[in-house]
Amino acid sequence: PSNVICFDFVPQLLSLLQNPTIMTAENLAIDIDNPLKPYASQGNILSEAQSGSVYHKAYNRLITDPSTQLFVPLIQWIDRTHVTGNARFSLKPYMFTPAIFTEKFWRSIKAWGYHAFMPKRKSSSAQNQVQRQGDPIRNYHAELGGALESFRECGPRLCDVVLPIGLSCCLHVDIVTCLLFVIQDMQEGDMLCGCIGTHTSGVQRHCPLCDVQNNHLDDCEIRCKFVQASDMTQIAEKSDVATRTQWSQHQLQNAFNRIVFADPVRGIFGATPVETMHAFRKGV
Repeated sequence: PSNVICFDFVPQLLSLLQNPTIMTAENLAIDIDNPLKPYASQGNILSEAQSGSVYHKAYNRLITDPSTQLFVPLIQWIDRTHVTGNARFSLKPYMFTPAIFTEKFWRSIKAWGYHAFMPKRKSSSAQNQVQRQGDPIRNYHAELGGALESFRECGPRLCDVVLPIGLSCCLHVDIVTCLLFVIQDMQEGDMLCGCIGTHTSGVQRHCPLCDVQNNHLDDCEIRCKFVQASDMTQIAEKSDVATRTQWSQHQLQNAFNRIVFADPVRGIFGATPVETMHAFRKGV
């Protein structure tokens, strides 16, 4: 058992979207006078998070009534943060910001709400000796399931919400949300995807997002193929040890299998872009 400090997603989201000092034209990457229409970048240039094709496909799939529904995809962030100089104590906040905010506004703490504070497990040597391979990450995904429960079930509670936006500054909407992507470093990305860490001996697949195997990493002619969430779920939950080893997947039920994604085909494997600083620094 472990204690996860969880925040109710709905009031966390509404504390941002119902704050008139936040919902201003300079902070929003949507048309403040016509917020229900889909985002369109000027000159079709990739800029804000909503300017990519995944956003537009998700809008067309999830918005069934464009006259009443406001599409608010989420960007999440998770990383362990040391709070003492000797790194003895740490916190792992799991946070989110609506993608309807501008990238410039994301850089302010005012743009973020909380899903949870993830605990740091303190296991004794005896406890570590009896753990099976993958037990820590299975526990971690059980904790993630608790952290994301209110987000997963938020739909009915986000109907007929009044927001200080629009021509009358009093707009009644049904908010539709999903997960667009997660900002994370390389180690955290492996954990979210249920992959065996790239630093582990014998890892066969170094990047969670694609299918390139270890023996092809130095072949510039190899064209990588993005993996699909359904295939990786099958491998993680039902396949034998040899197959999981080939794909460097832990045996587990991934907490994100029950989350609505902007890209449901790739799921968490498409929502965790490779974090290049650590990838190059560690020589992967």
